[in-house]
Amino acid sequence: MHGRYVGETVKIKNVYGEEVSRSTHAGRHCAPGLEPVAHWKARVCFRVVTQVHVRHGHGTYTYANKCFQYTGDWVCGAKHGQGVFTIGSDLDGTVAHMPADAPAAGVHSVYEGAFVNGEMTGTGLKRWRDGCSYSGQFLRGEPHGEGVWHGGDGLQYEGAFSHNSRSGRGTLSDAHGEHQGEFYRGKKHGPGHMKWFDEQAEHQGEWVRRCKS
Repeated sequence: MHGRYVGETVKIKNVYGEEVSRSTHAGRHCAPGLEPVAHWKARVCFRVVTQVHVRHGHGTYTYANKCFQYTGDWVCGAKHGQGVFTIGSDLDGTVAHMPADAPAAGVHSVYEGAFVNGEMTGTGLKRWRDGCSYSGQFLRGEPHGEGVWHGGDGLQYEGAFSHNSRSGRGTLSDAHGEHQGEFYRGKKHGPGHMKWFDEQAEHQGEWVRRCKS
């Protein structure tokens, strides 16, 4: 089952080929006085050339299940360049009370940014239906590198990410406080400086998996 594409294409050649080699010995058990037939090889080759149109340039592709849609640049059939990738379904289009800056009803998430060989890789912005967003560097669809995460509950993190997790140096803050320092696998880990706004207190030192040491 195929999706629907509207946009630019280019005609390319597809070459299909196969090479089969086989060998045998004939006359290995010949009558006395007769020479055996020499070893021989046979090679079968064929080549088929066809011309097909592939997505190339700018266009929109809607997947067959209608839950995914991509609009943007294409290179030889792959998403490559700048584009917008939407994940969602029209089956739950009655969703209400969504944040104003969140994707439309029925949409789970929207990514706007760079693509490399079909993958979300480079600089981009991803927004989720619950109001969360991430702006920064991506690697194969995951936050990876420097970026800013905004949570729907007011939580914010700005700093280093590694494979969709806070890892490296960054700043984590919400309405109650702010932590500046090192993170590992999403938790405070290493040297850091924590401020609690409500208590007007702070702590500077080492953290081990979110706990003060």
